[in-house]
Amino acid sequence: MSPMLRPSRERRRAGLFLAAILLSGLAGQGCAEYVRRPLPAPFPATRGGTPVPGKGAGLGLELGDALQGQELQRKQIVAGRLLIGIADRVSLSAASYGGHEDRDPSGSLLSGKVRLGSLLGRRTSTALHLGLASMSRSDGPAQDESLTAEDFALPTELLLGPLVGSSHFSLYAGPRLMHESYHDRLHPGTSVDTWMPGVLGGAHLQLGGVVHLFAESTVAWRPATRYNDFRYPGGAIFLPSGSIVAFLGSPFPWEH
Repeated sequence: MSPMLRPSRERRRAGLFLAAILLSGLAGQGCAEYVRRPLPAPFPATRGGTPVPGKGAGLGLELGDALQGQELQRKQIVAGRLLIGIADRVSLSAASYGGHEDRDPSGSLLSGKVRLGSLLGRRTSTALHLGLASMSRSDGPAQDESLTAEDFALPTELLLGPLVGSSHFSLYAGPRLMHESYHDRLHPGTSVDTWMPGVLGGAHLQLGGVVHLFAESTVAWRPATRYNDFRYPGGAIFLPSGSIVAFLGSPFPWEH
């Protein structure tokens, strides 16, 4: 074979190799991977029986557990919050929340709290907490789902020990009720609409007039569900959370 023909053959082989790579890339783009990501219903921190902050505005970060999908299985989530306190009586917050994994969807979480007063003594404070979470996700033939969850709680907070400047430590507890409405438009028969009663408890550490730390847990009763011919058992489930709030303004003024 003539040496002058070898470069031509080598060029043809290289061209075929590059064409094969290009075709495989186009085939990969044409066969997109569709993945279902169950949507989590959060049990957000109520942050006790006082408005946080009492007056002013703040930013918060929260880590906790949620119940995801029609399966109502545990899912870890993170939320970033913007908070406003009004007249030592009302606190409002807006948050974005979602999971830690790649392609996890994000949702919105609105909540408000109204202080009802020192119903169990001057070193206590009781508040009504209301929350509304929503999330949706659509991914071709794999998923077309949406979630709304309403949260109701009545925490009572007890101040422990003396106030040291603007710092204090307190504990709180109260009843909680969650209503979840989960819609699956691809498989309507698997949609879920349920109520989950429970109780919550937590600890609140205020550090000066700048930072609040919360450790809170909810014990909720979830119903048994069925999804894709698999039965998920119900019963009590422990859902912890932790949060930090940094604010500008003034904290709630506890009575001495």
